Amino acid sequence: MPAMTARPIRDALAVASYALLAGNAHPAQAREHWNVDSGVLDYSEKDRVSVVEPAVNANLSLGDDENFNVKFVYDTMSGASPNGATATDKTQTFSSASGGNQYIAGANQLPMRTFSDERVAGSLEWDKRWHRTSRSILGASASTENDYASLGLSATFALDMNRKLTTLSMGAALDADQVRVRGTFPGGLTQTTQIATFTQASGSTNTQNSNDGNSGNAAHVETRDKTLWDFFVGVSQVLNRRTLTQLNYSYGLSNGYLTDPYKIISVIDGSTGETMNYRYEKRPDARTRQSLYWKTVVHLPRDVVHFSYRYYWDDWNIASGTFDLTYRMEFGRGIYLAPHARRYTQSAAEFYRYSLIDGPDYPRFASADYRLAAMRSNTYGFKLGIPLAGHSELGVRAEYLRETGEQHPADAIGVQRNQDLYPGLQATIFSLTYTTKF
Repeated sequence: MPAMTARPIRDALAVASYALLAGNAHPAQAREHWNVDSGVLDYSEKDRVSVVEPAVNANLSLGDDENFNVKFVYDTMSGASPNGATATDKTQTFSSASGGNQYIAGANQLPMRTFSDERVAGSLEWDKRWHRTSRSILGASASTENDYASLGLSATFALDMNRKLTTLSMGAALDADQVRVRGTFPGGLTQTTQIATFTQASGSTNTQNSNDGNSGNAAHVETRDKTLWDFFVGVSQVLNRRTLTQLNYSYGLSNGYLTDPYKIISVIDGSTGETMNYRYEKRPDARTRQSLYWKTVVHLPRDVVHFSYRYYWDDWNIASGTFDLTYRMEFGRGIYLAPHARRYTQSAAEFYRYSLIDGPDYPRFASADYRLAAMRSNTYGFKLGIPLAGHSELGVRAEYLRETGEQHPADAIGVQRNQDLYPGLQATIFSLTYTTKF
């Protein structure tokens, strides 16, 4: 699968399962020792995407003042993903200009493209306390996929105040990413070079006015760059011996190629709703992102409650809210059960369209990617922790995710009124982790 489609799924997956190795941090000891977390995650969407992701996280503690952390991830991804075209009452056939990679969506079926992809990623962090009230964390990361590569640097600085009851922190991160396609990058909505050919819903052949990222000379590879800057400031406060709270503000800038080169959008007849044509999507080449994040941890006499809320907004007109609640129940002898619930809501990007009306003019930007639509999702699950001999722990996590959106928008036209225009999804998430210290 094109990595541009796979990458946001991985990002959402990391949040939905609240990270494969999250929550396994160990307090530093005075002596040198290793903490090693290993695990495998299985994410499976109904009739769509499947992901298997093994990961290893190793932390070397050099006493109270210094830590090194290394993480390695390898994941494989396969299945089918919506290509952006809407379902209609006739069969749709899609193919590149070279005639390869043809796939068909039957009448009243959501057009989806099959794929397979894999990713290798690694990161390194150095956590150093410079003074009894100050510390820094410096990090570097890298990942590579079939058609995507990323290099990242990060730095975080923290200052303890008020007898270490208050901690001020600030940080920055830079990711330099590269998108690669075999063939030619699509030119977007206004491109006039005739390269990609599709069979439209009515059954006749039509030449689309945009490039297919898999068309042309398969040996030829084109690249596009993008950069992502992120900055944050935060404060954490010990309210009492049982309660800790944290508030962060984040600001981010994305620049460069932000379009998904594999997503298309249907062009429909303005009277009947019949699919007439297809064009590749086009998104702005800049994005400003902001968020507020609040988290509170309450240690009850026996159990621990984690609650957080994140509000996000950007200049694409997307706003979202995320509630997250985990209640860790202790059963003694190191055994615990942690039920988890998450609620996510999102408004649509200003250029999101489920389709375009055929005519002489098109908007400057448009995308039918359902990830940019107004939607909501709920995630429910739990983690079970079981202690093992030798300072080790076995963790089992299971979750269910359901995502829904506006299936029948009020502005649907003709035959489109009978179609489900938001491809919601259901997914199951399982992970098995093993933690040990030596």
